[in-house]
Amino acid sequence: NIATKIIKLLGGHILIKSEEGKGSEFTIVVEQRVKIEKNKNEINEYSKSILNHKRLLVVDDSKEYLEEITKNLKKYKVEISTTMYGSDCYEKIKSKEKYDLVLLDDEMEPDTGLSTFKKLKELKIKTPVVIMLEKGKEPIKHHYLEEGFKDYLLKDEIETEVKRIIDKYL
Repeated sequence: NIATKIIKLLGGHILIKSEEGKGSEFTIVVEQRVKIEKNKNEINEYSKSILNHKRLLVVDDSKEYLEEITKNLKKYKVEISTTMYGSDCYEKIKSKEKYDLVLLDDEMEPDTGLSTFKKLKELKIKTPVVIMLEKGKEPIKHHYLEEGFKDYLLKDEIETEVKRIIDKYL
């Protein structure tokens, strides 16, 4: 009775279909309209703020490359965490730190990107993990995708690849 009153106050109606022994089905119909604010800048700022709350973890054993990819990611206004070790990546995920995307280098020492990813899969990680490859390794990208990586990123084409990955996963 209360729900029916609320639905009617919202200008909607409720449809009830009931069959003995089978149960009931309730369909609620409420007309909605989206009001566009006069100040479109507020809408754009809201859209940008959604991306601002995204967190990325970048794992690469090269300090120089971490700096380069961080520089490229900063223009997307995402929160970036970095580490040089696969074991640190594993510990961060294990400790329930939340990330929206993990970028993982394939040729790290002592833990490779693949061995780190296999450990992450044991934690039943739901976060997309993207493997970062040197251009010469592009022909074997399918191997990484078969292992369960969501995508790959070519390190030699960092600017276009970062944009592609951000657009696709965030």
